[in-house]
Amino acid sequence: MKKFNIHLAVTRIINFNCPKKNIMELLIQYLSIPQIPETKKVFLLGNIVHKIFQLVLKYRISQIEYLYFSKYKEKKNIESIIYEVFEDVFSAFQEIYEFKFSNKDTEYSRKTLESVFNSIFSILKELSKLSSKLLEIQENKIISYVIDDELEVRYEYPKYNVIISGKIDLITYNQKLNKVSLIELKTGMEYDDHLSQILIYGEILKSKYDDLEIQLEIWYPKLKKIEIISKNNLSGEVFKQLSNSIEKTELILKKKEFLEELRRIK
Repeated sequence: MKKFNIHLAVTRIINFNCPKKNIMELLIQYLSIPQIPETKKVFLLGNIVHKIFQLVLKYRISQIEYLYFSKYKEKKNIESIIYEVFEDVFSAFQEIYEFKFSNKDTEYSRKTLESVFNSIFSILKELSKLSSKLLEIQENKIISYVIDDELEVRYEYPKYNVIISGKIDLITYNQKLNKVSLIELKTGMEYDDHLSQILIYGEILKSKYDDLEIQLEIWYPKLKKIEIISKNNLSGEVFKQLSNSIEKTELILKKKEFLEELRRIK
């Protein structure tokens, strides 16, 4: 019997209590099942906001510092300046996407794009407020900054021939507190699996860098809040739950009936 090499994204296995859902996610990937238009619309919105968020906070900090300290001489608050830079970057994205979809047949109609763009404006407004809390200012300089984005982390379960991996949206460092924060940005509503996702990221990094002071944060601009997860939650319990879920998933994958059905539909 052929042995499967299973490579799962963290976001695909966050439901520890239902291995059947893990199997369905595998099938969606394996069979390349297309997304429904509404899902694509949500994905487009999230994708653009994530790119703007990461681009500005990683590569435009010097611009924010210049506007705050030199051009406006601290007469404008940091929040409004961050939003100004967000808008500047977003305008470039608008031009790119409008050009990309204007000259060809696509499911992203102009009406859909306008709807997505309008939603992004309101999200960026709230995101600038949350970002202002990240960029702590001391002695005429910003002392907390982004050190990486889309950092891929992975963890192997050799016993089950499974590799799990994911990408952390943003990693920041605060010089004053000597603290590293892992930030996950969520452009929609709050769900329980968001906590599981960032806990897995935290556990993976802790397993590699045990002496690292880590703070976990989930940002919800739509809900106007940042959820901070205590480091006490990094107790290894999430790895145990994950191991149990993978074990149950593997048992289903090994069933002869499942393999035969998979070959038939492929």
